Amino acid sequence: MKKIDVFKLLDLLGNKTRRNIIGLLSNKPCYVTEISGRLNIAPKAIIRHLRQLNEAGLIESYVAEQNRKYFQIVNNFYISMIISSHRVGIEATPIEREAEGMTRNISFSPKFDELFDELNKLKREANLIRRLDGGIGLKYMSRELIRLSEIENRMNAAIRSVESLLVRIAGEMFERINDLDVGSTERKILRLIVNKERTTEEIEYMLDLSSHTVDEGLKNLWGAGLIIKKIVGDEEVWSII
Repeated sequence: MKKIDVFKLLDLLGNKTRRNIIGLLSNKPCYVTEISGRLNIAPKAIIRHLRQLNEAGLIESYVAEQNRKYFQIVNNFYISMIISSHRVGIEATPIEREAEGMTRNISFSPKFDELFDELNKLKREANLIRRLDGGIGLKYMSRELIRLSEIENRMNAAIRSVESLLVRIAGEMFERINDLDVGSTERKILRLIVNKERTTEEIEYMLDLSSHTVDEGLKNLWGAGLIIKKIVGDEEVWSII
């Protein structure tokens, strides 16, 4: 994965249309006229935005059924940002799909509860340091900042490990879905509900399929024991078992 230009990335994502395109592609690969119809924007404009996202290395295209060109997100990354009166930091960190052996043995050391214990200790010390005068207080405050930065780095490393594991497991689920002996509609439905439970209406809208086609697909997946229907709030949603 090439180095991410975080400022170029923010400039790209500052455009609402490009953000909406990324949002659509995060659910499933799409072709130009499909994106155009969903966003109610002319295909020519969509092509221009897709070209910019492709040049930035965020998406890629491939040719699939009916000789259509589909676009999909190709890189995973984690953006962290802080803007304050004393510090500005913006970072885009690639999320690599780690090998199974690497993620299986992830060690969150120290554990989060230990990090929180350290933070509480630093808070108590900070209250005491505020009472110190002049250079002595300044010296201890500097040490506090260094220790807090170390805790921040360790917590960010743990978060990146979690994101990496999420990417790996989601990728493996997509591979298993592709290997299932089910139809293309059923595969599309499974890919859509991998990360989030969906209502029947959401599935119809997001896949741009008729209610009959979706109902048949859900019925087949239900019969195969691959999905279940749950009640969440006042809605019926579908999820993978």
